[in-house]
Formats: sequence, C-alpha cells, structure tokens
Amino acid sequence: MIRTKFSEDDCIDYMKKKYGSDFVCAGPVDDFQPNAYSLNIYVTSPELPGRNIFVVEEDTGESLRFRDNYPAVRYEDEVRSLVTELSQKVYGRCKVFYNRLLRRVIADEPKSFGEYISLEKSLIHFSVLLPSEAAGNDKDAKAKELAAELCRKGMVCSFSVYYSELYEKLSSSGEFPNTQDWYSACGNISTDGSSIKSAEWR
Repeated sequence: MIRTKFSEDDCIDYMKKKYGSDFVCAGPVDDFQPNAYSLNIYVTSPELPGRNIFVVEEDTGESLRFRDNYPAVRYEDEVRSLVTELSQKVYGRCKVFYNRLLRRVIADEPKSFGEYISLEKSLIHFSVLLPSEAAGNDKDAKAKELAAELCRKGMVCSFSVYYSELYEKLSSSGEFPNTQDWYSACGNISTDGSSIKSAEWR
C-alpha cells in the first residue's frame, strides 16, 4: 500500500526555510508520485523564473529526509558561461552543450559558485562538438589542456569531446544530438578539481 505521509506543503516549507525564498509547487515529476518511498516534485521560484527545481522527500526508514538541486539551477548560467569560455579558449571554433541534470540532488550545501563547481560529487557534465577536420594527432593533448584549464578554476566535472563531419548541422541544435554514428571520434574526460581523473577515447 502506498504511504501518504509525504506532503508537497512540507517540501515547500523545507525549501523556504533552507533558502529563505518563496517557492511554489509546479507539480509531481511524473504520474507515479508519491511512490512507496518518496515524493518527487518540481518547484519554482520568482528568483529563477521559468526553471523547475527538483525536490525529493524520502523515507530513510528512520525519518523523512528532504533533498533538492537548487544550487544546480541557481548556477546553471554561470557554469555554462565558464565551460563555454574555456572550451573556446582551447579549441577556438566549437559548440558547447551544457544542461544540468534534471533529477539529481545535491548532498552538500554550497554557499557560493566556487564551492558549487568544486563539489566532490559533481553534477557538472558538458559536451564539446568539433568539426572532424580538427581531429588531428593532438586531440588527446587538447582535451587534457581543457581539463587543465578547468582544474585551474577548481572545477570538478566530466566532459565529452566529439568530432563530426556534420558539425555545421549538429552545432545548430539546442540540445546535444546523441547519435554515436555521427561522430568520428569521442573522448570522455573527468577531473577532480586539481588533476585529470580519467581520460579515454573511442
């Protein structure tokens, strides 16, 4: 039997107390809320118009716990601006795709942009699209150069680098076109804020 202990009002009260702002419930994330163990909803704030903030109330077995992704929404534009700036510094002509993960909560409570981008359990991932002719022998070196730039900013993140003959077409898309057959090379790199954590190509 589905428990009814979860409350949208409790989620709103939690957000108001935590962030000192007004929030309004935008509705459940899907038609299956609440489930047996949690309630997952979106809320909105006049400080971040047009953006859904993910809030979850969950039963830990001992108590009810609340979590959210407000910092990811709050700093979304700043992250996009920074990773775009650094990618263009390294690669020149490129298209950067960055979209925050919609249903991932943040365990920590960063007090600033610097704290947010250096969180150990980072939610930051972005993709860099490049024309296939740019994929020379230095593609690994270029990716590591971008990772070094990110580390100089203290950013913990992962990113993917894609080379495609369809660059002109794909770069006009608002969202990353995730069809692997369109790419001649793909690299996945992650940083821990001070160095490269992993790097692989396929």
